[in-house]
Amino acid sequence: MQTPEESDALRIELEQARLLRDNVVRSCVFVEAVIVYLTIMIIAFGKTEFAALWFCAASAMVGVTYIHARFNPRGDLTPSNYKRYLRGHIIVCCLTGLVWTVFASLQIDGNDLPSLFVGSNMIFAITVGGMLPGSEYRPGFIALASFTILPFAAYWIYALDGGTQMAALGIILYYLFGVMVSGQADRDTRDGIIARRNQALTDQLVERNRQIEKASEERTRFLAATSHDLSQPLHAQGFFIETLRNELTSERQKELLDQIDETRQGLSDLLRGIVDITRIDSGAVVPDIQTVDLEALLKPLLHQFTTQAEIEGLNLKLEMEKVSAQTDPVLLSRIVSNLLSNALRYTPPPGQITFALRHDNAAPVIEIADTGPGIPKDQQENIFDEYVRLSHAGQAAKPGLGLGLSIVRRLAVLLKIGMALDSAPGRGTRWSLELPASTQPSVTPASRPVRNEPFVETPLCLIVDDMKPVREGMNALLTSWGCRTYTAANGEQATRLLDSSQQVPDILLVDRRLGAGLDGGVEVIRQLRGLSGRNTPAILMTGDIANIEEEVAGLDIHVMLKPVAPDDLRHMLGTLLSEANKTFA
Repeated sequence: MQTPEESDALRIELEQARLLRDNVVRSCVFVEAVIVYLTIMIIAFGKTEFAALWFCAASAMVGVTYIHARFNPRGDLTPSNYKRYLRGHIIVCCLTGLVWTVFASLQIDGNDLPSLFVGSNMIFAITVGGMLPGSEYRPGFIALASFTILPFAAYWIYALDGGTQMAALGIILYYLFGVMVSGQADRDTRDGIIARRNQALTDQLVERNRQIEKASEERTRFLAATSHDLSQPLHAQGFFIETLRNELTSERQKELLDQIDETRQGLSDLLRGIVDITRIDSGAVVPDIQTVDLEALLKPLLHQFTTQAEIEGLNLKLEMEKVSAQTDPVLLSRIVSNLLSNALRYTPPPGQITFALRHDNAAPVIEIADTGPGIPKDQQENIFDEYVRLSHAGQAAKPGLGLGLSIVRRLAVLLKIGMALDSAPGRGTRWSLELPASTQPSVTPASRPVRNEPFVETPLCLIVDDMKPVREGMNALLTSWGCRTYTAANGEQATRLLDSSQQVPDILLVDRRLGAGLDGGVEVIRQLRGLSGRNTPAILMTGDIANIEEEVAGLDIHVMLKPVAPDDLRHMLGTLLSEANKTFA
């Protein structure tokens, strides 16, 4: 098994081999030019036949170098064959060195200074390239220099006498200097290879990040458009179903309507889950961190689940302490609701679910435990993936979308909640949530009143939506609540309605997207408020989540994500109308 350092060294060697092969033509041309220069010099000193032999032998080695680079091996250099090429390169360097040192040695004559000059030139000319910056492969230079300089120095000492022998010392020093300098050249080459590779990796990373960002933006736009288009019919269906419920008298009819509404709610939950995940991942969900009284916050939610547990034949046991934490009450409620829903869904009767709220070393802790089938160790990471639902032997399939725990994990990270899971087959599941502690006085969340009775003061509501079924559904539902309504398909129609009417609407219910080429819902709200001369309460309804917070920032516009549940709309209308009565009284 190679270490990372060994693997990097092999990759650098491969790159050096490729540089050698890529530069072989340039190197051969340069060496051949040197050969021609030396040949002319030898001829100038009257050794024509020797010059011809020298030229042929040296040029032949240039040809061997070129042929080896091109054909050993054939094709591209790869991790499996580049070492063979480098070994061959070292052998060719050794043979080249021997050819050059033989002719240089035959050239020298102790009584003829020009011959010493030509011989030394031959030795220096063939070896100096390996010391230059950018030389590709140091072992090749060492082989060439060793088989060229050392034999030549030895022959110099052997063939010459007297003080001339001392010049061999300079040749040996030149060899040592070359070995040292070639080390630095080799390091420079390796650094250059690493720098180019790092730059290439950086460029690839930048390009990949750009593609990921582009894909993420396209995904966000697609989901935004899709969620808007899918939410429209579900949005309208909810209003029609709620209106129809008040018209039915037969229990069988109401039972069938409940089944229809349950199917619609399943689709609505799936769409809302997709929208929630997209909003969290895109950064559109910004937590409103505050000091919260957890007991007061969670009691209404726990009351609902207690009732549901009784219906399911389960026991929901509560262990509550007075605990405060720094968190977002809405998002925390979503986390607890999803975990409790899972516990109820997978715990068979007559099982027990325990909800505990306590302090642990001064940290607020929420624990949710059940006596269900448990989760195998090897599946405990998979449950956080989208659309994953575990099946358990002996249990019927439970309804669900497989998005709840994926949302829980994302929200826990967003709220900086430590989340731990303890589970095993046959011994249930325990979730532990450790919340950021608070030193400030807690805020008791306001309870949400249930308003099913009609509005007493018959408020005038202006509905602006480009989808006719949505307008008709909202109109029917609001009318059943005792509201008066105007409906318009776009801002232009709404403006004409206000111009021709002597009444000012009490509330505006406007869709965010009103068709291609038309003003958006926010702009329509601006126009209608300008015509009425007051800051009319406004609800912007949308299935398009992109940049919604930025668009409504500072405009006192309340956003409701489609499909809007009738109960949520009823509560929002009551709250806004109550506040408006105080403001305009």
